[in-house]
Amino acid sequence: MESMHEKEVIKMSKLKTVLITGNNGFIGSYFVNKYNKKYNIIGLDKEEAFDKNVCATQYIGDICNRELIQSIFENHDIGIVIHTAAEKSLIICENNKEDVYETNYCASIYLASIAAKNKAKFIFISSDQVFPGTSPFSMESTSVAPINYYGKLKTMVEAELIKTKTAAICRTALVFGDIPAEQISYFDSIKSSENLAVQGYIVQQTRYCLENGLKIVLPDDEYVSPTHVALLAEQLDQVICNDVSGILHCCGNDRISRYEMGIAIAEYYGRKMDTICSKGTRNLLRPKDVSLNCQKTEKLLKMKFPDFRSMLHMYM
Repeated sequence: MESMHEKEVIKMSKLKTVLITGNNGFIGSYFVNKYNKKYNIIGLDKEEAFDKNVCATQYIGDICNRELIQSIFENHDIGIVIHTAAEKSLIICENNKEDVYETNYCASIYLASIAAKNKAKFIFISSDQVFPGTSPFSMESTSVAPINYYGKLKTMVEAELIKTKTAAICRTALVFGDIPAEQISYFDSIKSSENLAVQGYIVQQTRYCLENGLKIVLPDDEYVSPTHVALLAEQLDQVICNDVSGILHCCGNDRISRYEMGIAIAEYYGRKMDTICSKGTRNLLRPKDVSLNCQKTEKLLKMKFPDFRSMLHMYM
């Protein structure tokens, strides 16, 4: 008669094995927590997971470590790779181009190549930053022309992956949602700032400032298609379930400025909005309008994507 442990091993062996890079990050941690019963998840991150029991196996290391990547594929029958790990700060990318090139481009290309050799599906998290921001609702087929180095490296990876015909390139935008446990202490240190410190904290920081009568400055001249991390996790799950490849716009169905997001947040939480300040931005690294058209992706994933206000009600 099988023991409980033996039954659990048999059950896990029947699940698809997914390698997630950056499993402690905003996107990776949410996917792991939501789908660790559906998939056998192997995590790879520079830091040890806050909850050590969520991933089936956790590797601590750098995605640039090719020997480590090889050993992971040798030790596990990986069927899917979700590559979320990257340097995401636009300023850091501009000021540390050599290091970021290794992390955001070289490591991504190597990971994709070893995934292909092992017949594993490669899902790459790309960005709205591949667009110049000169027109609204860019489509999956719209020509890319990034104005920052982060976006340039994303376009370079996309250009290589599109040749494979089997990789999924998931462009997303301003991912927000519940703050991972390991990031809460950092949020506490910046939550009273009048400027948005982390794009993904926009709901929590705006709410905190409104509840405490603090000024918060939100740009009114930059337009995005914000994406709740729960929606993105569902979209990635559907990429896997429907075995979708090519360029996808995994985002919210919206075109909204951060200032308009602030107004919606105030309305949702029933707070006065008189401490929200609209302001044009002079940030030359950030394109003005990277709103995304997602109609094609909705059809491919067999989903209807909500807008920002709907996501507040659905997920927050």
